[in-house]
Amino acid sequence: MDTLNLKPKSHKNQKWLFLIIAIIVAATTFAVIKLITTVSDESDDNTAPAVSTKENFKNSLPELEQKASGSSDSKDYSNYAAALRATGDLKKSKEMYERSYELAPTAATAASLATVYRDLKETDQAIEYYKKSLEIDPTYMLAITQLSQVYEAKDEVNLAIELLKNAITAAGSDTTKQENFSLQLANLYNRLGNTTEARSYYEKVIKLNPNNAAAKAAL
Repeated sequence: MDTLNLKPKSHKNQKWLFLIIAIIVAATTFAVIKLITTVSDESDDNTAPAVSTKENFKNSLPELEQKASGSSDSKDYSNYAAALRATGDLKKSKEMYERSYELAPTAATAASLATVYRDLKETDQAIEYYKKSLEIDPTYMLAITQLSQVYEAKDEVNLAIELLKNAITAAGSDTTKQENFSLQLANLYNRLGNTTEARSYYEKVIKLNPNNAAAKAAL
């Protein structure tokens, strides 16, 4: 009799077990579907950063061109010029930077124009505008960095050294710029094989910033 009584209970327990399994399967299926959807959404969201900057600039060209057309704001021309440069249209980028510089001769615009000249292999003009940038701001980092590289590429390393030394002096109490220029000078001396001067400037960098990993690694 006990056995007979157990059968219905066992059957009833099986029903509950099947119901629980069904609920678990349903919940799991829902979770999996949600996960797939979420991953898909995240993939779509990640598509934007994956698109090249060049493509983003290319898409923005019509709007930037419209803003620059007939504008009296130098920034409109600079923004359009930056997009043109990013998409490879260096000649038109040069024209837009020239217009921007005419409207507002800033250190940033002069340096950007110089960089386009450099990319066009018009080195003399590049040097001219890097210098104009530094006339406006003697410690403008982009101009100093790129002009020193141009000098080095032309084997005029003495001019590069002089430029960086003057920049360190001009930086005055700005320790961030002093650190940056000193590190550039240390690296230049290192490339030239002048380990004594290189060490001296690496040590200067560490004195300015004990956590500078590049200088610490070089010593």
